[in-house]
Amino acid sequence: MDGDANDSASTSQRRFSPYGGQRRPRNCRPGGNLPAMDQPSNGIMSRLGIPFASDSKRDGGDWYRVSIPFGKKLDKDFVEKSIASIASVPFVPVNYHTENQEAVFYVHGSVEARAIQNTTKRITTPTGFKMVVNARRSSPPATPLDEVTVTKLKECMSKRYDATVFSLNLADLCNDDDLKKENIFLSMRRAPVIFKILQIIGEHIPELRVLDLSKNCLEELDPFSRIEEKAPNVQQLNLAHNQIKYERKLYVFGKLNLIELCLEGNPVVGGFSDRQKYISAIRKIFPKVLKLDGNELPPPITFDVEVPTDLPAPKGNFFLGDKKVEEIICNFVTQYFALYDSANRQPLIDAYHEQAVFSLSSYSLGQWSGSGKQPSLADYNVKCRNLVRIKDSSQRQHRLKMGRVAIVGALSELPVTQHDLQSFVVDASFALGSMLTFTICGVFKEISNKSERDVIRQFSRTFVVFVSGERFAITNEMLCLSNVPSEVAKKCFQSVTAPLVTPQPSSVAVAVIPSVEMQQNMIVSFSSQSGMNERFSRLCLEQNGWDYDRSAAVFLDMKAKNSIPPEAFTN
Repeated sequence: MDGDANDSASTSQRRFSPYGGQRRPRNCRPGGNLPAMDQPSNGIMSRLGIPFASDSKRDGGDWYRVSIPFGKKLDKDFVEKSIASIASVPFVPVNYHTENQEAVFYVHGSVEARAIQNTTKRITTPTGFKMVVNARRSSPPATPLDEVTVTKLKECMSKRYDATVFSLNLADLCNDDDLKKENIFLSMRRAPVIFKILQIIGEHIPELRVLDLSKNCLEELDPFSRIEEKAPNVQQLNLAHNQIKYERKLYVFGKLNLIELCLEGNPVVGGFSDRQKYISAIRKIFPKVLKLDGNELPPPITFDVEVPTDLPAPKGNFFLGDKKVEEIICNFVTQYFALYDSANRQPLIDAYHEQAVFSLSSYSLGQWSGSGKQPSLADYNVKCRNLVRIKDSSQRQHRLKMGRVAIVGALSELPVTQHDLQSFVVDASFALGSMLTFTICGVFKEISNKSERDVIRQFSRTFVVFVSGERFAITNEMLCLSNVPSEVAKKCFQSVTAPLVTPQPSSVAVAVIPSVEMQQNMIVSFSSQSGMNERFSRLCLEQNGWDYDRSAAVFLDMKAKNSIPPEAFTN
């Protein structure tokens, strides 16, 4: 029965309590049967004196979800007008819709919610049942960004824009009077709202110079990552009275040439022991800021060069000018990464010395320009030995891997990868006798990642290697990695090419004849890089003596001449 759905709970038999009188329901206050809607759910924290703020408080006040069981059968006008006719105070229903069999809308304010709650079972539906009305504290409504809502948002932004000074005031947007009249609630704590606002700015007012985002309960700022693209001329930014806790969150605005910034009323302001440290931290992100929180700052000390100066061109691979060193390192890189990019890294155990040492360091980019959130480094952070972050000496020792078994075990636990050989740059720093020290920089992607997009990382690996006859022995390795800026990621994995300068013949024979397993790994890697099937990849490698670099160069030459048969690219 529609109206009697909640009656059974009130008449059910209660267990006898020998320690007191009749127990009062948890959600009722003394002297009445209305829910204690104005009491915070965090009562324990409140009694202990611990400050807290519920989501509804942070998002523009007290919001309540009003639900009518089996209200889906009722007309919207009937529900709203019936409640309004007997409610003791006027109210504005927001986002009326149905969920399963319920009719649902939102209302702002505990007084209004209590008045609505008081109408329960006082309204008779057209079918003759009493209408049950429930009001409970809730997070703010998520207004859908349909065509009507976006049109009203544009009208609201138009009224808040001052074209004379190129200023847009979006302060306290969720309480905008015009939007309230349309029963629209838009919280800037929701990423889709920010995305839509940035889109409107980019399409209609890209010349924007002054932007006020104060009093919007902002805490996460990642959705603003494209603001320099949509509004590159913003010089004054007001973020006052939000919920920003850490200065690193502000890097999302770092590409704007801000001269004025206001963070007053944010937790981040009180996180510094003195004002000078606060100013220094902000100027690290915005070096040209002249006014902070309404206070003039001394001119920044900069090294701006007025006359254009051409910087030296970046250098490529460096092998100390020694062809023997070049050949040794090229062969090492080819064999090592063919195994590392395979599904089984255990064969790498033969490449490490019995007493080898390995350490890993990972770090997130201070300023992320890609879409969405910066990819997580959780798989690497658990092994990270960054001395700036890891202070405990026992943890530092624990995360230092010693011995070939421990090292290869740690490497096998890292995600499966595919390195972009074209991105490799080698810098040899030392060569004496049989010992070499060199660093390899480049990018790779995690091919086992479960996310929809490829996760691309950049890395730097420093090796100390001893060469004895035809064998390599790694005695020390340091791996440092991080995420890749979006502009770099776009250039990765474009084509197949030899990663290093092709070594010239030398009297030093250091290349190891690949084992059957290594040959298979090289075939898989070459097939992935070239696009050829494994049969033709094997032929190319065999005909070039299993020299990966030479095989890649031959492949590119034949591809340029269009002399590779089509069947080489079919599975």
